[in-house]
Amino acid sequence: MEKESRKVIKSLLRHLLKTALSIFLDFLITILFLYPKKKPCINKIGILFLKNLGFGDILMLSPIVHYLKIIYPNSKIYIITEWDELFLHEGTFWFKPDDFKANFDLLISPSSSIRHSLWIWRTNNFLGYFCTGKLIGNILNKNQKNLFINHNEHYLKRLLPIFSVLSNFAFKKLSSDIENNSVFYPMLISSDYSKLSFCNQNFASIHLCNDDFDREWDYDKVIQIINEFNKKCNIDTFLILGTRSFIDLKISQYINNKLTQIGISCKIINDISLHQLTFIIKNSCLFIGMDNGPSHIAFLQNVKSWIFYVSMDPNYRLP
Repeated sequence: MEKESRKVIKSLLRHLLKTALSIFLDFLITILFLYPKKKPCINKIGILFLKNLGFGDILMLSPIVHYLKIIYPNSKIYIITEWDELFLHEGTFWFKPDDFKANFDLLISPSSSIRHSLWIWRTNNFLGYFCTGKLIGNILNKNQKNLFINHNEHYLKRLLPIFSVLSNFAFKKLSSDIENNSVFYPMLISSDYSKLSFCNQNFASIHLCNDDFDREWDYDKVIQIINEFNKKCNIDTFLILGTRSFIDLKISQYINNKLTQIGISCKIINDISLHQLTFIIKNSCLFIGMDNGPSHIAFLQNVKSWIFYVSMDPNYRLP
């Protein structure tokens, strides 16, 4: 009990330290760039998606490249992230953080991360949520310095304050598209996974692994639902997807054992790339998951899905 209390206290102290550091950096950057620049000529745009952002976050915010191209049609957009290339869009290039050495004309941070703030020194102009949920940048005017992320609305709407600064036309276009459910999402990249031949093209895929424990559903209830569904539908097998992490392997093995015990054909597939994961989900007759990256892949590929939400409002998390 005492050991658990110490862990909770340490976690709380880390959170408080991170919060204090974020607020200090936000204040420091605001002071250093107190006077806004005139909107410059933009040719090279950087977008930061550094971890701790998951690839699901990147997919939800991926429309940013399309609407940036409306404003800067001749620009080159460089996505800086540790993740592999997730989608295709004309004039967009993907780089690992250590591999990109040049500077930018404009650097955008669509989601807050202290790590993003270290990149400010590599750009002439910056805009976004670098340290906290407050929009900061050196091209803001005095009427644009109190814009914040609203966590009680659709995730994509955090892009609206950014576009309200960059272009009134693009801001109105994105606002209208969100309202009318017509937002443009780039095409996802997938690569063939030859081992699928054993399934006879009739399989469902399952991905119930998540590092955020507050998003996990009761696995036994999910298995019960799968069993009821399997009685009514003719599915050859269920593919249990995951990664090679210890937690994922443990969850995958638990689900596999439970489904096997009740006579449901299933197979664990852990050693796959993101592109292969996209291919498998795209070719599934059904996807079963929770609030994580694979569920966004399923939605963007128009795959019939059952997504279990626990702590998040699904209206804020689609696609």
